[in-house]
Formats: sequence, C-alpha cells, structure tokens
Amino acid sequence: MLQSQTRGLSERGPQRVVAIAYDWVLAPIDFNDFDLVVNIGQFDSTIDKVNVTTYRARLPGRKNSRTQSDVSGNLGLVFPVSDDSAGKRAGVSERLIADALIWELSKIAFPDIETAILIQGPMLPKLRGRLLYRGVPKHIKIWGVTWQPEWFWRLEASQQLLENIEILQSKGIPLISPMYPPQGIDRASRSWVCKRAEKAVYHFELLTNTWDAISTSDWSSVGELDIPRFVGPSELGKNPPYLPEAMRLASDTVREKSDLERYFLWFLPQLREDDHNPHQCAKRDKRLQSAIEFIDPAFAGADLFAGTSEFDWSNEDAVYAAFNNNPQKLLTLFREQVSSG
Repeated sequence: MLQSQTRGLSERGPQRVVAIAYDWVLAPIDFNDFDLVVNIGQFDSTIDKVNVTTYRARLPGRKNSRTQSDVSGNLGLVFPVSDDSAGKRAGVSERLIADALIWELSKIAFPDIETAILIQGPMLPKLRGRLLYRGVPKHIKIWGVTWQPEWFWRLEASQQLLENIEILQSKGIPLISPMYPPQGIDRASRSWVCKRAEKAVYHFELLTNTWDAISTSDWSSVGELDIPRFVGPSELGKNPPYLPEAMRLASDTVREKSDLERYFLWFLPQLREDDHNPHQCAKRDKRLQSAIEFIDPAFAGADLFAGTSEFDWSNEDAVYAAFNNNPQKLLTLFREQVSSG
C-alpha cells in the first residue's frame, strides 16, 4: 500500500515509514480495575501491517498525596490541568503514553536505511525528553504530526506559519511554511506547517540534535523534501486523504480497538451486577442479550433463558478474550445498539 506509493520519489527521502498513533479510554469512575487504557498502533511500510498494543494503568486519586519527580511539562492531553489533582493525573497519563511509545519503538529493528518515524502529535514534552536522552542516529528521523484542530492552534507559531502560506488552489499542491525557529536559534526540534489545497492543515515537528544551532540548514532541506512526500498531492473535488496514509492506517486501527475497550467497559460492570449470570443480564437489556448471544451461541433462540453453556462467565479474562476474537462483529453491535440505547 504505502510501499507502492513511495517508489520513484526523491532518493533523498526515507525508504521506510513507521507511523505510530494512539488513543485512550477513561474507565468509568466506579470501575476499580484500572483508570486509563492506552492503545498504541504501529504501521510499518516494510510489512504493510498495523500492530496494536494495549496498556492499562491506575492514576493517582484525589486523596493520593504522593508526589512524583518530573523533568518536563504537561500538555493536558488526557486531563486538562485545572488543579493540583488534575495536574498529577495529567502528568501520570502523559508519562504512561510517553513510556508506551518508547516501548513500542524498542520493538522495532532499524537497519541502516533512511527511516521516517511519524508519531501522532502533538509532541509530548515527556516523549521529547525521553527521545533526546537516548540519541537518534542520523538515518532515523522522528516527526510529530498534528492534524487535530483543537491541538493545531495551540502549538507555538502554528497560526503565524499558516498565515505565511499562499494557497495554489489550481494545482492542488501542498504548501510548506518556512522552518521554525529559523537557523541559528538552538532548539531540540524544528517545525513546519503544511496546508493542502482542500484546506487540511498539518503541523510537523522534527526532532533534531544537540548540534542543531550550527546545522539547521540541513534540517530545513529535510522538511522541504519529506513533508510533501508524507502528505502527497490531491485531486480537487475528490475525497482527499486528510492524514498521511501511514498515520491514517495506524489511527483508524487504534480507534477501533478503543471502541472495543469502551464496549467491554460498558458490558463488564453490568455482568458483575448480575453476579456473572448471563440469564439475568440478558433479561435486563436487549443490547446485553445481543452480546451474550454472540459470545455464547448456546443462549441464542428459544433456549436463551433456559439453556446452559460450558462458557465460564465468571472468568473475566475469558470474556475479554471473547471480545477480541471477533472484534468487527462486536463493534457492529456496540455502534448500532449501545450508541442508540
């Protein structure tokens, strides 16, 4: 998919693209197992496949007085930083996401070929710090890609850079802003804004190195060459790919996984409320009945409330595994029934 699209492009462009997207689910306030679910999806152009890893965590509560050391700020990505308690939860959640992204990168083998890593933006301060601690070889370039309007406008100089772009509507050419900050200003990363003819906008942040103050001209040419390659031309009047293709694939996959996690978090407390008795659960709600019939066909049809089954509904790990065995079917039930219930 992505491989066939990238052949024949500039030889200076990356030969491999790895896109990493993530999504999170906040558990209900009365759900005591965990507080936060983070799904990390990775698309690798060399294997044309998305892999998803799920992480769960407990977050500090309002009565938790423990303090944690911190070397970087919070964006308020998961929790708005409105008070001290929210600040702690924001710090823990963003630290978890940064660590999970580092763990995801640690799974990848990086041979000596030009590689671009696209990470869903905005670039978390904690992630930037972790990456800089480790050092990045010159043949690997790490980009934060932000396309969400609610975050795009909050990024430094994004509006100013966007105003400097003139749109060439007739040719559908994606246009790139000048690099920010300009050459000579020491910064751990460099940014560009890209605008496509159909008005989709992106903020690209490239992680640079400690010698950046004397070599920014090299980074400037990287932005000019690579960003059009990521975004690609579009045909006016047609449905455009609003995200770089690799990132769209990763993002769509983690969103589906998060929807499945939300369905499980809706289903499990109700099963517990009925002491893991599927008969009682199915009687109470037709939406629950549909899920139970799918997981355990012995309950389907006329024998729904009289039948027996070898499925152990008290084994919550088995219930979770059943949710993941055929996610598309359960997602259909979730979207059609829970959202309308």
